[in-house]
Amino acid sequence: MQQYRNHLHRFGKIIPFVGIFWVLANANQTLKRKGYVFGTVEVLLDICPVVCIIKAAIESYTGDLIPAKPAQARPGRPRLHAVTADA
Repeated sequence: MQQYRNHLHRFGKIIPFVGIFWVLANANQTLKRKGYVFGTVEVLLDICPVVCIIKAAIESYTGDLIPAKPAQARPGRPRLHAVTADA
């Protein structure tokens, strides 16, 4: 199911005029997933109609041309361990 959703997302971007709004609506998510530099390049390539069609065709066979940034561990609150009175 995830594979079909990815293909729908990629081919939804290549519809003229609608695809531009699709890309701009998802630009925030793309920037978070790929970082500011690579995310901006991704959005700019997807806005250009002819380039987007070529890019979508290549990505349908090979996967993402611009990889997502590696997942980083989020700093969270330190875990507190229970202190026992068995000493």
